[in-house]
Amino acid sequence: MTGSRLTDDEEIQRLMLAGGVLVAVVLLEMLLLSRIVRKVKARPSLPFPDVPWTIGDLMGISLAVLPALVLPLLVMLRMTDVWAQNPGSFFHLFRDVRILRLALGFTLVVQMGLGALVICRGRFGHGMSFSEMGLWIPGWRESLLVPLVAAGLFALVGWQYEMLLEAFHIPGSQLLAQLIPTARSTADRALVYLSGGIVLPMLEELLFRGFLYQVLRRYVGSGWALAVTTFLFAVGHLEPPLEAGDWRTLMAPLLRLPEFLGLGFLLGWLAQRSGSLLPSMVLHMANNLFAICLLRHS
Repeated sequence: MTGSRLTDDEEIQRLMLAGGVLVAVVLLEMLLLSRIVRKVKARPSLPFPDVPWTIGDLMGISLAVLPALVLPLLVMLRMTDVWAQNPGSFFHLFRDVRILRLALGFTLVVQMGLGALVICRGRFGHGMSFSEMGLWIPGWRESLLVPLVAAGLFALVGWQYEMLLEAFHIPGSQLLAQLIPTARSTADRALVYLSGGIVLPMLEELLFRGFLYQVLRRYVGSGWALAVTTFLFAVGHLEPPLEAGDWRTLMAPLLRLPEFLGLGFLLGWLAQRSGSLLPSMVLHMANNLFAICLLRHS
């Protein structure tokens, strides 16, 4: 049944499941924000007022994401001929090189825009220096040696976990499995490596560890901030089960949650330990480049 065209009922079920995950994340964020607001009202002085980021910054930058997310969806809906040429699962769309370029291009533009918004808000809205935003070099050991060793150890553990899933016939990443073979030309391969392996990891670290973590740390402390950003990072990297298949296909995204939780915690711990985003950026880039190279030559 895998690879066959989804019926209307199956597609609706999978879209509802994917939408349910997004709704759950939004409700969790709303619950967290309401808890923070109650804490602030109950205590006039903030528990951790050393960072200038506010809930207003979080809400404003979050609202800026919505138009950027709707636009690529509208463009993809216009490209209905791609679906007709590649019937089957949602992921078959990415067999078309135009979808590949569209997905990577829009993702780059959205995250670069958000990254620029965070930096400008920090610099001109709060008078923060680059070092206060975590954009400084702590030294070659902290910047390169520690994150590269951590990347190697994480890759080893992750490989063992993948072998375990493979033994139970749990499918791997469907999105990457479609994206990587689609990039046939040198320019498209360079786009995949540059965006997925270098630029996006840097921007994700700026957004998750440099901004979101700092906002939460001001109100609930470093422990809760690390836990929440780790969870949101992991959930944000899950693929919705839009591929037709049995229970293994449906459970595959959830069974990969421990990998993303481990990576998110390690990235947050490195940033927290060093006070710089460079170590977590290096680890994130090394992890992504390794995954792309592995799939490229598998």
